[in-house]
Amino acid sequence: MAKKKDKVMVQLVGKSADGVTGSMYYITFNDKQILLDCGLYQTSSDDILNQYKINHRNYKVPFADLDAVIVGHQHTDHFGIVPYLFRRGYTGDIYIPAGSKPLAKIMWEDSLKIFMSDCLKIEKRYGIKAEPLYEQSDIDTAYDHLIELPFGEEIVLFDDLTIRFYHAAHIVNAAQVRLAFKIGETVKYLNYTGDIGSDICKDYILPYEPLPYADAVIAECTYGGSNKSHKQKDREKDIEKIKTVINQCCQENTKKVVFGSFSLQRTQEILTELYKIYGNDESFSTPVLVDAPLAKKVSNVWNRVIEKDSDLWKNVMSWKNIEWVDTSEDSMAWQKLKTSQIVISTSNFLKAGRILGWLKSILPDSENRLCFCGYSGDEKSVAYQIQHNKRWVEVDGVKISNRANVICLNSFSSHACQNELLKRYTDMPYNKIYLVHGEKSGKIEFAKKLRKSLSDADRSAKVHTPVMGDKISF
Repeated sequence: MAKKKDKVMVQLVGKSADGVTGSMYYITFNDKQILLDCGLYQTSSDDILNQYKINHRNYKVPFADLDAVIVGHQHTDHFGIVPYLFRRGYTGDIYIPAGSKPLAKIMWEDSLKIFMSDCLKIEKRYGIKAEPLYEQSDIDTAYDHLIELPFGEEIVLFDDLTIRFYHAAHIVNAAQVRLAFKIGETVKYLNYTGDIGSDICKDYILPYEPLPYADAVIAECTYGGSNKSHKQKDREKDIEKIKTVINQCCQENTKKVVFGSFSLQRTQEILTELYKIYGNDESFSTPVLVDAPLAKKVSNVWNRVIEKDSDLWKNVMSWKNIEWVDTSEDSMAWQKLKTSQIVISTSNFLKAGRILGWLKSILPDSENRLCFCGYSGDEKSVAYQIQHNKRWVEVDGVKISNRANVICLNSFSSHACQNELLKRYTDMPYNKIYLVHGEKSGKIEFAKKLRKSLSDADRSAKVHTPVMGDKISF
């Protein structure tokens, strides 16, 4: 393999270079080969064949020859392909932030379940033999190779590579990654933001930490093209929205309020906010259903992984109103009841899972409420069509009248908004910044704004908008 011996080379081999999922970066320096993030490509549409082909593509990375793998957090689009590496011959370690390991196997096994379901659908729809990316044995092997590293400490991985994790305020134990490469007598620095959260004060996770100088930064811009605001006052307004809809639907009426949610972080946040509002109100009798098997598994280990507020979570988990819906039969039974219910079900994309049954149950009735908590997909998704008042929507192959009222709770997004990104990337010291994890148009728009912001601050740092396959050297 030809290398520039005095350079660090980073190749953008993941789909996050062109979109918002599938993070993966192949780093070579000296005689070492490193993989930074190892994420699954996901989409809010129902094109499972295209998704399958992309995730099963030739990554053009010698997985078996890698010296180390580093992952910043445990969302599937950053962490979901890790067991596949071991299927392809990797035998090294996976370095993750402290507190992450209890969630790893839970998340991978859920992905495997989805893979197996998708493979059956592909064979049935297209007559193509399909296999999951990995098997249970690969998950078990990967789990045994996980090594947690503490935040805030510089750790020597090799004599020419050190790593330090900084808090990203995205989800629990999400990290920004700082790598220091010793090239001859020179030390070169790469900062990787991963996904970074907003400045809203959140339970269970610690605040965002600014990064020090780097020669190059790989930075997310998920909301770079959006003007949505994520301020503390927006969270307060969203809490008032929740109170209002629950009062209207569940206390003045016998209707349902359904939260579309992700199992990791978002479900625990919603449960906590509901507990804060109603947990000490003895007269509040409406059941709070958690109808998501993965969310239950995550919630059961939550106190082992959270960064703060352990006592708060213990109180949430002991709240008498919470009902864990274990089986699909139980879910269907709840859906048929003509009683007041608050439901948290997955996922916010409304693409699969038990929430599809809830959509069929609540959408035809205008007195029910469907709450979206953060990003819910592009214009091709069912969620987008519901939010934009399409009269009829197709849910799990069935046309449903779309009459239920929709509530958008954007402050629950786990990503920093455009203004926050602009400020952070203008204040952050670096020579070059490479924008990733954003849709193409939004990324280009954000790059223009960032260049202007840097210029206004009398800074000469370069802003780049790479695509998949591009190589970064410094």
